[in-house]
Amino acid sequence: MVFDSVLERYQRYLQEERGSSTATARVYQIDIAWLIEKFSLEDPNDIPSLSPKEIQAQLGGFKPSTQMRRMAGLSSFFKFLSRKEDIPCNFDFQRPENGDREEQPPYVSKEAYHKIREIKFSRNGQDARNLALLDILYGTGIRTSTASALNWENVDLKTNSLRGLERYVREIPLSQESQESLTAYHQEILPENQKVPCFRNRGNERLSRRSILKVITKYGEEETGIELSPRTLRWSCLCNLMEEGRNIEDVLELMGYNIKTAGTFYAKAYKLRKLFPRKEAQ
Repeated sequence: MVFDSVLERYQRYLQEERGSSTATARVYQIDIAWLIEKFSLEDPNDIPSLSPKEIQAQLGGFKPSTQMRRMAGLSSFFKFLSRKEDIPCNFDFQRPENGDREEQPPYVSKEAYHKIREIKFSRNGQDARNLALLDILYGTGIRTSTASALNWENVDLKTNSLRGLERYVREIPLSQESQESLTAYHQEILPENQKVPCFRNRGNERLSRRSILKVITKYGEEETGIELSPRTLRWSCLCNLMEEGRNIEDVLELMGYNIKTAGTFYAKAYKLRKLFPRKEAQ
C-alpha cells in the first residue's frame, strides 16, 4: 500500500463525506506531508507504530495554536485510516499548554473598529473604496475571496443585502455602516454597469485578495495600532452576531460556513472568549 492512493481517497473523503473546503483539504495534506517527512514514512501501515507523544514532541517547536491545528489535521487523517482503511491508529493527542487561549481568534470590538473608521477618510477614490471594503468585511464576515469576486449586481442597496454569492445559501444583510459606505462609494464611482467588480484598483481591474490584505493592514495596525487580518474581521463579525443573541448554526450558515465541520469549533471558541476575554483594543 502506498501513500499516493490512500491520500487520493482521503481527499475525496474530506470533500464528499465531510464537506471540507478545498483549502482545508490542502492544509490537511500539508500536515500529512510534514508527518511523512519528519518520520521518514514509506507506507501508511507504518503510522500505527507512532505514538501521539512522539508526534507531539516533534511539534514542540511550534506555537500552541499551530500545534493544535496540525494535531487536528493529523487526527482527521488517523481516524480515516482507522475507519476506512482498516489501519488502526492512535489519535489521542494531548492539548498543549495554553492551547485553549491560543485557540481563540483575535476579536475587534465595535468600539475598536469605530476607532479605525475615525481615520480621516476623504470618501472619494481609494479612501471611499477602502472604507466600503472594510465595512463589508467587518459587518458581514464575508471572505476576502468573496469580496474580491463581488460585482455590483451582487449588491442590493434597496434591500441592503448581498445576494447570489458562491458558497452562501442565503442573502447577507448589510450593516448600516456597510450600506452607507457602499452607497457613498457607488455614487462616487458611478459604475458603468452592474456586472463590473465592486472593488477595482487604479488600473480598473478587479482588486485581488493580496491587495485586499494590504488595505486591511494599512487601515489596521499601520494607522491605529489595532491588529487586523481577514480571519480577525470574520471572527469579530461572528462574535458580534452572537452577542445579538443569534443561534450559532444560523450565524454560521449566514456566513457561508459548512455547519458540519465548523460548528463545533466556533461554538467552543466563542464560549472560550466569554470565559477568557482578551484585553480588547480601545
